[in-house]
Amino acid sequence: MDLLGRAGRWISAVVQEADEDGPPGRTEMLLRRMFWTLVLLATLVRGSNAIVYDVGLGHDSRSHGQYLTAVLHGERIRNRVEYCLPQSYLWTAIHGWAMWPVLHNDEPRLQHVALALGNLHLYGWMLLGLLALARTVGLSGSARAAFVALTVTSPVVQRSLDMLRPENLILAFFPWVLAGAFRIARQLPERLPDWRTATSFAALLALVFTEKIGGFSIVLALAAGLLFLGRVSLRRKFLALVLLGAATTAVATPLFVAHRVLVGRWFFQHPTFTDRRLGHAYDHRAPGSFYWPVRLRHIWEHPLREEQRGSMWGILLADLHGDYWQYGVQHKRFHITRANRLSRQHEGLVATAVFLALLVMSIILLSRRARAGPDTPTARAVLGQFFLQVGGALAYMALTCQIGFEPLTANLIKWEYVSWCIPITMLVIATATPRCRDGRSALPLLALIGGLSLFGLYQSLLIPQ
Repeated sequence: MDLLGRAGRWISAVVQEADEDGPPGRTEMLLRRMFWTLVLLATLVRGSNAIVYDVGLGHDSRSHGQYLTAVLHGERIRNRVEYCLPQSYLWTAIHGWAMWPVLHNDEPRLQHVALALGNLHLYGWMLLGLLALARTVGLSGSARAAFVALTVTSPVVQRSLDMLRPENLILAFFPWVLAGAFRIARQLPERLPDWRTATSFAALLALVFTEKIGGFSIVLALAAGLLFLGRVSLRRKFLALVLLGAATTAVATPLFVAHRVLVGRWFFQHPTFTDRRLGHAYDHRAPGSFYWPVRLRHIWEHPLREEQRGSMWGILLADLHGDYWQYGVQHKRFHITRANRLSRQHEGLVATAVFLALLVMSIILLSRRARAGPDTPTARAVLGQFFLQVGGALAYMALTCQIGFEPLTANLIKWEYVSWCIPITMLVIATATPRCRDGRSALPLLALIGGLSLFGLYQSLLIPQ
């Protein structure tokens, strides 16, 4: 009980310190420099990995490479990832066309350079979006820097941006979408969004969610968040939903139709599930035991690839700060002993445990603010979108395993498929983080965030084998 009392007093001290005004102290300035240094290091890791990682090392590398080749050369798209709309591949191809005069006779190198430049460009847009989102929700000082650092040092974000993946475009522009949604929500008690705001937001949202069917969970979460808004009449909520929905549909429909004409199949017609020529590996449904219970001891003892194929949560926990699928620092093509892989995965699981404890504490802090306090609207909006976006993304993966499930690997469960969960999760932690003026209460929390960010870089930097 004494320990719980101390923890309660410490949380109260952090909350009280967060509400105080005043100039930044020496500790606050030191923390800002530390977090921005971590962002700089993450950018250097991004550049280094772009040199090491090529198209052939990622998930479904052959199919994604064929899609990119078709776009680069203006050919008809015919492969098992053709259900994806071409925005992200077109983005990468644009960088390939820029290098065409130099590399047109070397297709593998052309794709490698196009992937590296395209993903670095996406990383830059993501950074700007994170800053825009932080400004929108009122983060400043070390909290803003911590938010950016936590996001860009996440092994999931770094590993995803190593690969040629359609979700990378969603990841890069999701912070912009969320910032726009928060701005509209802030203005809604007074007025409906004007046509320019609605059109620009709808265009960005359509660009993001049409890229892959999982992006629909983003739209549903934003719509649900709008309906749950406080201080807004039901009539105005309905009108805003109709206005934004109509604008988004007007932008998205031509994209879907054009894709159907070019490819010959709708975006929801995944060939893995509908084309029997690809075999019957996915003619299964995940059993109830795949979702529950969570067997922590089994995860610790068996954290390597395919050893958690019977547990959705086992895969997600082993992959969050590790490399369960072995497409990153423990790539299956790298010459790494089983003992070293096991040790690296155990380190990742410890980091995941610390991270989840930090996340739970942050949720508690924000919940206290949501009930009372000057930043109640911000706390409620961030918490609401966290539960809706992350819950929607996990539900999407769980539902996918009911449509088609491959029991030998359970390879439909990957963080890269829902990588946009990372920024909104880190926003919860950063929003709950106060500015540290005297170092008495907030410093341990911020130092912990710094340690997790540094570990994320350690789990992301690729060393050529």
